[in-house]
Amino acid sequence: MPVSPNRRQRIIEFATPKVADLVVVESVDASKNLSSAAVADDTAYGTAHPDSVRFPNHKLAKIKNSDGDQGQFQLWYYVVDRSDQDDYNWEYQAAGASGTRYDTVVRTYITLRSSYDDASPAINSAMPISSSDPFISDDGYILFEKRQVRAGDDTLDSLYVIDRRIYVKKVPIRVIRTDDTFPYDIKTSAATQGDSIISRTAGAYGSLVEKETLFFRTDVVQATTVFKNGDGDSNVDTLKAAGSTTAEVGFRDPDLQYDSDIDLDDTTGQVTNFWGTDELGIHREGKQLSANWYVLFERQVVPPVNTTTGEVTLAKYRTTETFSWPAVLNPMDTDGMQDGVVGYTWRRKKGGADTVVFPTYKRNNYTGPTKTIREMTWRKRRWNDDDLDIDQPMQPLPIDFVTPLIRTSIKPTLHSGMELGVTTGNDHPIYGDESVIFNYGQTNYTDWPAYMVTSDTQKPFRGGYLREKITVHAPEISAITNMSSFGGFASWSGG
Repeated sequence: MPVSPNRRQRIIEFATPKVADLVVVESVDASKNLSSAAVADDTAYGTAHPDSVRFPNHKLAKIKNSDGDQGQFQLWYYVVDRSDQDDYNWEYQAAGASGTRYDTVVRTYITLRSSYDDASPAINSAMPISSSDPFISDDGYILFEKRQVRAGDDTLDSLYVIDRRIYVKKVPIRVIRTDDTFPYDIKTSAATQGDSIISRTAGAYGSLVEKETLFFRTDVVQATTVFKNGDGDSNVDTLKAAGSTTAEVGFRDPDLQYDSDIDLDDTTGQVTNFWGTDELGIHREGKQLSANWYVLFERQVVPPVNTTTGEVTLAKYRTTETFSWPAVLNPMDTDGMQDGVVGYTWRRKKGGADTVVFPTYKRNNYTGPTKTIREMTWRKRRWNDDDLDIDQPMQPLPIDFVTPLIRTSIKPTLHSGMELGVTTGNDHPIYGDESVIFNYGQTNYTDWPAYMVTSDTQKPFRGGYLREKITVHAPEISAITNMSSFGGFASWSGG
């Protein structure tokens, strides 16, 4: 039976989980009284459904022939703008080793092509939350990317596009790595290394932290100055802003600086470089991902720096190295006599005398294993020449006493100042009454020092300078016993 032009056959399709999102399909007699293109029905796509009471929000989206042979009847598709799509349109993916770097929620919308607005919603805006979502606003999802593509459904393509919005949970990505250059210590308020206690600042201990932070182009660029574990409000990373500089400006400024807490010059408002390695031993590099997004890479190149001195001790340890220690003469006795060089005289029967002079030692020279402390310190700035601390080396000197009566040569030693003299007296069989006194000055050390700095050097290292200080400690060798305290007795007779 033919269909009356005043009545339509209607088919209802349910397009989404929401029952109100109906697709209304109606069969229309398109050939009745159709004699030319001029009198054809030119109803435009987007025209409202003629029954505004029963279908007030439906629009014409597609017309196609219902019978391929004659083309007399057409199917007119009316669709409705889909509201509250957030109730059912999300997809979730957790960050993983083989997936995305951030927890991700993808929301897919079917929107009118004519109503698309590139500015809304804005990139970096918060994700909408509906009552049917498993998400909450505190999750902190923000709009990272959005894409508009064809619907892929010939019923919708003429009026609608697929609007896919990708939301991510923007959290810093961290890496912990170890470095064999630095000894690993238990995290305490202080660590004992060798003979000293080294204070530490908050942060990684025995390891180095790397951090990757995502910035939107209008976000103010911030530098991490203290890395913490994120456990509670008191353990949130300490950040310092580079003024009011945004990412899209700061990532183009090679001379960018930020305010720090370092007070090296006893002044306030210390400013340090943002890019490269800063005074805290944190290295920064940046990368632009797109017109909207930038990523900041931060990594510790040394353990946390003391913010007062701007330095950090990388290692301080005891070892044993070979070192030479010179001989030491005995010191002057309490009676003012010089015990370091002594002598005795044998008188001749026919007049005159023979005198012998020889040294006595507190310590003999020693070359061998010596307790050594090595200390390595890092800081951003180069140390001045006056900052390097090296002790004057020990300079032993020989003693040569030469007269017609007495001759003695003593190997280089450390000794106090002394006077050596000789007199012939008035009964010498050869010489008249003659005398002479030689003065020998004190050496720069009169005994082995308890310890001394033998080397203090610096060299460029990881964006700053590495200072290595070597301190040797005197070996614990008992002094040579003075001759006068010998318990035995020996004698010789001439032949």
